[in-house]
Amino acid sequence: MDWVASYLQRLHLPAEAPSYDALARLCAAHLTTNAFENISKLYYFSRYEQTGWFIPPIDVFVENMHRLDVGGTCFTHNSSFQQLLTALGYDAWLVGFSENHMGILVQLPTGLHYVDVGVGAPVFRPLPLPAGGEAVSCGTGIRILPTTAPDTVMRFQHLLHDQVTLEWEMYPSKKLDFADFAEKIEQQNTPGRTFFMNTLRCQLWQPDRGRSISLVNNTLTTRLTDGTAHKQQLHSVREIKQVLQDEFGLPRLPVEEAVAVLNNLGIDIFAPQDRE
Repeated sequence: MDWVASYLQRLHLPAEAPSYDALARLCAAHLTTNAFENISKLYYFSRYEQTGWFIPPIDVFVENMHRLDVGGTCFTHNSSFQQLLTALGYDAWLVGFSENHMGILVQLPTGLHYVDVGVGAPVFRPLPLPAGGEAVSCGTGIRILPTTAPDTVMRFQHLLHDQVTLEWEMYPSKKLDFADFAEKIEQQNTPGRTFFMNTLRCQLWQPDRGRSISLVNNTLTTRLTDGTAHKQQLHSVREIKQVLQDEFGLPRLPVEEAVAVLNNLGIDIFAPQDRE
């Protein structure tokens, strides 16, 4: 089985001709199957001297989706998803931001659209550009502000309970490829410099259960569609692994190895912390 067929098998989707609806199905399946997580990031970081890469080649990414239940952060998710879209016949390319993020633009017959399976937000359907729009569920999401000039900088906002928590600039006029992100990817894998190198993180959308679940270090947060949240403290790696199996449905994620990497970097995920 080639990597495209194996990728689609993981998403439980058939190969379809490019269209808005087919693209929406791909986005939704990706966000509800593959977690936004840095467990695999730490796993790959620990093997960098042997592999020479921080972001897995597409065949390795797909193999490990099946073998290890891995997803990734934005650079892994969106670079891999863009390759899938291109292989399926979409006109898709990468787009950059003022911050350390990577998104995807797709040119459809109906116009330019933004998709993102690596931002921890419920972008279940493509967002039209330059019209923009919101993707919000369980009280959290993103908003792209509209503009009358699609070749200008666009504002990309992170939302929590209708409040803007972060705002980035997005540069839709610049078609980028993976090599353009090499410096940012290296920076994001520098110990002590970034959130994803000093924290354990795993988030998954479960709309069929009316919720989003998020693990940050040893705190599990369950957000419901009405925006309410329930927090639970976990007290051991064994408890975390059990939660990944029972709540996330991802029993093979290499969390023990990820925690060991953080320990070696001087990070105690069970120390008191106030991040959500």
